[in-house]
Amino acid sequence: MSGNKVTNYLLLILAILLTANLVRPMLTPGTAHADDDAEKAEFMAITGAGRACWILKDNKVYYLTADNEGYIKHINRPEELPE
Repeated sequence: MSGNKVTNYLLLILAILLTANLVRPMLTPGTAHADDDAEKAEFMAITGAGRACWILKDNKVYYLTADNEGYIKHINRPEELPE
């Protein structure tokens, strides 16, 4: 009779693990997808060195400076790039 109880407990543990395996994908966040009906695609790039950072958005360049903690101190007006 002892072997029958062990088998039942092992089957119960197996059922719980299989159920957890099926439920796990529903609880994890999915991947984000881009909006398909975007009217105009916008180009953006960012780079930096030390406390300076440059952001290129469409044909405008922004220059940012930060303090030692990384907080933005100053943002220059965007400069237009010639096309």
